[in-house]
Amino acid sequence: MRLASTQVCYVCGTQVYPDQWSISKTSHFVDHFQCKGCGRHICDELHTRRKTEDVTIIREGMRGHRYQYTNRYCDLCSPFYRIGGIRGIAGSLALIGAVLALGLYYIKP
Repeated sequence: MRLASTQVCYVCGTQVYPDQWSISKTSHFVDHFQCKGCGRHICDELHTRRKTEDVTIIREGMRGHRYQYTNRYCDLCSPFYRIGGIRGIAGSLALIGAVLALGLYYIKP
């Protein structure tokens, strides 16, 4: 109940329910209902612009567990999903700014 007020779509305010389900003992599907670019919760029907899936296999002795993660992107992050959405752009701009500042520091007479 404590998370009910925080797990809502940031656009329309509908409740989202992050879930994980399994087909077998070794195959798991995980959906956090969060935008991978900005980290905010988004609903599936109206405000998820792009969905991708990542598959991770974790070995455990002779068998392995397969986790299939659903990655969602909102309207703002969808055009930049290849570089990580809004967070990726912010990180790239910070890195470029740091390189430029360092360059100007060493060029200064």
